[in-house]
Amino acid sequence: MTIENTNGEQTTAPIEHQATAPVAAPSTEAPEMPETPAADAAPEAETEALGEGGQKALQREREARRAAEAEAREHRERTTALEARVQEMETAQMRAEVARSRRLTDEQAALLVGDDVEQMGAHADALLAAFAPRSDRRYPREALIPLRSGLGGPAVPARTAEEIASEVLRG
Repeated sequence: MTIENTNGEQTTAPIEHQATAPVAAPSTEAPEMPETPAADAAPEAETEALGEGGQKALQREREARRAAEAEAREHRERTTALEARVQEMETAQMRAEVARSRRLTDEQAALLVGDDVEQMGAHADALLAAFAPRSDRRYPREALIPLRSGLGGPAVPARTAEEIASEVLRG
């Protein structure tokens, strides 16, 4: 290995042997704490050699480890539940954003599915297209013939909403 000193001269220095272990990528999950039943089941000869004080200390250490494992398990469960809640809230926020931008009703917004805003937007557009009022009716409303009674009597003239309302109000 060559090293440059303060005068700008290069000298050769012996290489120290260092063991380099491969570096693992950092994990985003909390590591699982392995259960170690072998530590709890130490041979009696070894625990007797510890004496009474050593046995008590070993027992306290084992109890503390069990308590720490239980607490870690509780924290993992709580973290999982909180992550699920956050995901639900993010989905609800995306759904509300898409519903507001597309002017959907609350019932329509509840039907939206998708993993992101773009997918929900595409689904909203498909909902609106599928349930939009149709303008290609077979017969225009004005062209409909007023209904007649089955006895061949005169055709009943169509009444407007104002005529019906005034009739109801008169009594």
